[in-house]
Amino acid sequence: MNYQVTLSMPVYNVSGYIERSLLSALNQTFASIEFLIIDDKGTDNSIEVVERIMREHPRGKDIRIIDHMVNRGTGATKNSAIKEATGEYLYFMDSDDVITPDCIDILYQEMKKNPVDFVAASFQKVSFDGDILSANRFQYITSKESYALAKYRKGQERSFYIMTWNKLYDLSFLKRNNIACIPHSLNEDVWFSFQLYYYTSSFTFLDAITYNWYVRNDSTTNVTKTTGLTVQKVNTYLEVLDYEKKAVCLNSMATACPYIVDDIIEFCLRLSEGILRSNLPETIRKELIMKITMIDDIKSKYPIRWENKVAFYLFGIKNSSCRFMYLSFLHNKNRIQYAISHPLITLKKIVK
Repeated sequence: MNYQVTLSMPVYNVSGYIERSLLSALNQTFASIEFLIIDDKGTDNSIEVVERIMREHPRGKDIRIIDHMVNRGTGATKNSAIKEATGEYLYFMDSDDVITPDCIDILYQEMKKNPVDFVAASFQKVSFDGDILSANRFQYITSKESYALAKYRKGQERSFYIMTWNKLYDLSFLKRNNIACIPHSLNEDVWFSFQLYYYTSSFTFLDAITYNWYVRNDSTTNVTKTTGLTVQKVNTYLEVLDYEKKAVCLNSMATACPYIVDDIIEFCLRLSEGILRSNLPETIRKELIMKITMIDDIKSKYPIRWENKVAFYLFGIKNSSCRFMYLSFLHNKNRIQYAISHPLITLKKIVK
């Protein structure tokens, strides 16, 4: 059967949530959907729940389970979806979240009306008990130009959520540009979005809320907020940073699209700020920040825009104590990433 959309959902130890999430996907008003369940080999009965729903639901025949055989990580589940999808378009959702009944229809109709590399809709953050905590709503916009997303995100300093979900991707766009995740990484969204920044030449953002992001107390995001960054977590981010630096240095990416380096700088600064807020010993924090801000190799490849000269100067300070003290000072003042890489924005705020 030919499908217009493939909806992909990873499954790993979500037996308490998977039924609610999968039913929200199966009960879509849009008809032509292939449902890819990526079994990442958890230790609970999540897949048994999926198999029961397959037998009972009228659209069970449209569900296909991809068995990873062994646990491979969230990045690998996204890569499997890109490889296995048969639809013209691909949609990711997490197995503990819920989408509105008209989610796929809204995204698909917009895509067919105005074809782009991907369409993203708005979402709301929901507590485990079902209370709406906040809403992330786009203003409706379509952009078609070279490096459209990079110019929107960094050139205009506009908001863009990096999570892979709630976006309808043209599958040929992803495959043509080899856009994928770091297979074993638990921070798959960061590297995936970095590639989107560079390769996207057209996108549409919708103000319609189509996704409910359920925040669990035991989620990785919440645990990190509660306990702070660990050395292990920082090392996973450092791996992503290494991917980004290699990508910039091995091709003409930065020359063609200077804004892509702005994203690396902001990533370094945000991560540094997270370390400064952590409970790690000062010696460890200092060591990690030195690793993060070691981007001299990018500077040599990158035609420096004046907005980032301060950041490159800071990252070039060889004395670790001086660099750490300066970052600490800016962190204690206000919003480290803007204070360094966007000094004019900070000055405007001070004047106001």
